[in-house]
Amino acid sequence: MNQKFQEYMQKVADYIHMEYGDSEFNNDMTMDEKYVLKMIGETFYQNNDSPINAANDMMRYLKDNRAWMKHNVQ
Repeated sequence: MNQKFQEYMQKVADYIHMEYGDSEFNNDMTMDEKYVLKMIGETFYQNNDSPINAANDMMRYLKDNRAWMKHNVQ
């Protein structure tokens, strides 16, 4: 990862921490979830979009994915 992308993702992480605090999504992330979050971050970064928008999409993805998994898998 290049330094600028790392800085961008740090801003995303800072916003998530500020807005969502210690969320239950921070624990036990699957490799698939980590990959999707990285892809969301890269997409927003490449489009020069706000870290806030990336953070909100990431949290929305995790919420929706966890709900789907709970309903369909567990």
